[in-house]
Amino acid sequence: MEFKVDGKGSALEQIRDKKYQHKYLAEARQKNKNIFLLGIDFRADKKNISEFAWEKAEL
Repeated sequence: MEFKVDGKGSALEQIRDKKYQHKYLAEARQKNKNIFLLGIDFRADKKNISEFAWEKAEL
């Protein structure tokens, strides 16, 4: 999960670009589990979530 406040680009893109999920892939495969990537972008000026995106990681 990535949470960004007034960031450039989207939180989900950052997860994909930096491959945060990779260190959990082997364990997920071994235990037959799924990994979900969650990206939440927050706008401080509006004091609200501006974007929420998720996807299932490919194992």
